[in-house]
Amino acid sequence: MTFDFTFGHTHTTMDLGTLIFTVLLAAFLLWLIYWTLSRGIRSLCGKPLNNPPSPIFWAKVTADVVEEDTEDLWHGIPEAFQISHKVKKGTSIVDHEGYMKRVHICKVAYTYHGERYTSFVQDCAVRNGKTEIYCYRKKPESAKVFHPDQPWSKASGVSMLFFGILMILMGVITICGIVS
Repeated sequence: MTFDFTFGHTHTTMDLGTLIFTVLLAAFLLWLIYWTLSRGIRSLCGKPLNNPPSPIFWAKVTADVVEEDTEDLWHGIPEAFQISHKVKKGTSIVDHEGYMKRVHICKVAYTYHGERYTSFVQDCAVRNGKTEIYCYRKKPESAKVFHPDQPWSKASGVSMLFFGILMILMGVITICGIVS
């Protein structure tokens, strides 16, 4: 099965496999342009690279920690742990005595629309026996924790913007070459 396309004075014939490959390649390139531009802009603005859960489907609630499973407890703040884990995941907490704990699994209890629910969440940040979680609006017994990804440096953000704009320019030049 072949398809004929005519743009101005240009005539192109493609079989089905080539057409599917071209459409998938175009979709991938559009996604890559969106990804580079969004990452670049969010890095320059200093925002986390990922978005919090949609408020249409998820409600943010404050939960009481019923049980917690901590892995390690240190006195003071080891710099390597603080840089590698606290910055990336946001799961390390320093309490008032100078001890730091990393919580793997928590059993939490929370109230949503007047009803009390319990759930298990992973890698939560516990402060004074409470944590911030998101519960699913249609099924409130399922909950999750949002971990923001740290933004890249300003130079990386500028590089991503430059790369995205370069890809848009190459796409425009390619389309103009096909159409003319």
